[in-house]
Amino acid sequence: MTLYEQNRARFSAADLQPYEGQWVAFSLDGSRILASAETLAALEARLAEAAADPQEVALERIALSEAFLGGAEFL
Repeated sequence: MTLYEQNRARFSAADLQPYEGQWVAFSLDGSRILASAETLAALEARLAEAAADPQEVALERIALSEAFLGGAEFL
């Protein structure tokens, strides 16, 4: 398992609930949420405002009702 996968799995469903239906930019190590928005275009704009390099983030659409939950739910 990669460092990203290990850290990303620590986010529980409760942690991600505020982002339901949104696109989220995680740090490349998966430990932090850097920005979120309803569309990819809006997310890219928020990343630009924060001077974050879009090549240095991992993007994910949060769909808890459709997703397999990370390992945090089983701890």
